[in-house]
Amino acid sequence: MATPPTTHVDDDAGSHGEVAGNETQGRVDALSVEARLDAGSANSDQKGANNIAKRSQERIGSAFTRNSLPQDFDDQEILYETCTVSNASQLLVLAPKLQSLRIKDCESLDVLPDGLLDGSTSLKELKLMNCSDLRSIPYPPSLTELYISKCRNFELLRSSKSRENLSFIHRLSIGNSCDSLTTLTLDLFPKLKILFIWNCPNLVSFDVTGVHKGDFPLECFEIRDCPGLTSFPDEGFHTPNLRAFTLSNCKNLKKFPNFIASLTSLLTLFVLRCPHIECFPHGGLPSSLILISIAYCDKLTSQKEWGLENLKSLTTFNIEGGCIGLESFPEENLLPRNIISLHISNLKSLKKLDDKGFQQLNALCTLKIDRCDVLQYLPEQGLPSSLNQLNIRDCPVLTPRLKPETGKYWCKVAHIPHIEIDDKKVGQPWYRY
Repeated sequence: MATPPTTHVDDDAGSHGEVAGNETQGRVDALSVEARLDAGSANSDQKGANNIAKRSQERIGSAFTRNSLPQDFDDQEILYETCTVSNASQLLVLAPKLQSLRIKDCESLDVLPDGLLDGSTSLKELKLMNCSDLRSIPYPPSLTELYISKCRNFELLRSSKSRENLSFIHRLSIGNSCDSLTTLTLDLFPKLKILFIWNCPNLVSFDVTGVHKGDFPLECFEIRDCPGLTSFPDEGFHTPNLRAFTLSNCKNLKKFPNFIASLTSLLTLFVLRCPHIECFPHGGLPSSLILISIAYCDKLTSQKEWGLENLKSLTTFNIEGGCIGLESFPEENLLPRNIISLHISNLKSLKKLDDKGFQQLNALCTLKIDRCDVLQYLPEQGLPSSLNQLNIRDCPVLTPRLKPETGKYWCKVAHIPHIEIDDKKVGQPWYRY
């Protein structure tokens, strides 16, 4: 089953799109700061790097590590320096050309005073992680990326100045944080390109007030593990550049966002564990889609009304779980003829692969089927001659019928160049049932 791409990478992530880290013992007063510093001109990169590292260690009085990063930020060589300081006031001595700042594991830190980061005119990236009491921070106007994780008491938009400075944000990630946030007003972020929100149980809705006129530049929109989410804006949210949209584990979302139909650049759509969504929007799905993945959406049962047949760019379709009572798949004219890859997984009622539905898929190259406990019939006319790869796993009724030479359906699949059954390649000496 294809998994949706995540839009954040960090060592503070947890089980829902995150990588678990060590839990902090007790209350920590130290402030962990990662800084990218200008290492000087191209003619004195190493010397400049050593001097900056030495000065930083002397003035902060702390242990640090440094790594040479690839060239970026106007092709300047950047020194990546990690410092640990004893209190927030020592942020004042950070280099003025600071590009990236991380505040981590400061469980007793509540606020940073206004104006503290006003001198950081080069600060682009700010990460706040595991600061349970932190309520606010002054955003520098140069900020383009904000990442917040495990900061439950943090207030994203505490003041009018916060709103003004965040209006330049390009990338916003919020996870396990901002418990006071119930509605996120999207047009407060007119420059936003990437939005990723996960595990925010109090988030109920997204809103558009109409303050921002024109199109939004949003390119990736991913919402995970937000059980309180119930609605999206019905109108006024124009995002013609959106390429990837993911909804995952939003258990109370009952209606698919209507704006999906107008997304003329949308390439990938993932809808996972949204059990109350019953149908796609009335306007249909964008013809630009190349991948659709649906998993464990019990009421979103495959049907012609989805309009998939008209999606001429669609090449990959994945369906997993749900579809209760579905015994045959896919029905005739359900999928477009240009499908290249099809993955069917964990359909507990599925008994057969539909003959007419498969004969139309004359471009199909890869077919993967797993955990379909009662599946026993392949199409009577065989699988498409275009098929290059067949993977069958954990299908206990069908598997014996595919046994080389003697299985009932072996003659229908023997022409396929690459066959794997229960992760074993057919034809290898060690292959056995």
